[in-house]
Amino acid sequence: MPMPSNATSLGKLLAAGEVREVRCPKCGGKAAKAGVRKTAQGPVRKYRCPHCKMFFSSAPMPHRSYAPSVILNAITEYDLGKTIAETKAYLLRRFRKDIPLSTLHSWISQFRGVCTFIGYRKKYSIVEEEVIVSKTFSHRQEYRFAFHRLKANMFCKTKFPEARKYLWDVADRCPQDLFLNEENGRCSEAKLSQVKLSVMRQPDNNAVLLARLGLMLASVTGRNFPQPSGQFLSD
Repeated sequence: MPMPSNATSLGKLLAAGEVREVRCPKCGGKAAKAGVRKTAQGPVRKYRCPHCKMFFSSAPMPHRSYAPSVILNAITEYDLGKTIAETKAYLLRRFRKDIPLSTLHSWISQFRGVCTFIGYRKKYSIVEEEVIVSKTFSHRQEYRFAFHRLKANMFCKTKFPEARKYLWDVADRCPQDLFLNEENGRCSEAKLSQVKLSVMRQPDNNAVLLARLGLMLASVTGRNFPQPSGQFLSD
């Protein structure tokens, strides 16, 4: 679905709240551009921090021999129920990359702190075809709704039963014609003139890190997504 345009209330607020300056990952000071480095995945912007003299790059995953899409697809497919061998075969078919099993194991270990479901993945017997519940709605354009059945049962059944019920209700009961009429516009296009919103900043948490990884997996041609930061909307 399209991102909110700057003409809407939400779009203006998000645009005003974007962090445009680059901060040093070591000391947090404002960094300056320091040229461009050529890599196998394309040019990468370099930065230098005038405070601690550190050089760093804009690469989402620096010092990697494989593209972020290959690494993240490996972790995603493994978490969805594939074995290590099946994940290796999937990457070979999709990316024409024959990844060593030892490399796959190292990626899973390295991303365990952010992709915390990896820890549960080894505890449960997961059937790939039963992990994701999905439904495609025929609105003005096709919209695929999906959620992780195992996560919904593990984390929502006891503590957030209404959230779990809502997910199943969307899949089972949401009417197909809800957004077909011209008078039913998109939520992202709403003016929201009667709603007062503000941006509140918080330190980056695990949700922000997961969102950044998710954006690396997005493959929408011609669309640039801003990197998420520790900020949320409040009324």
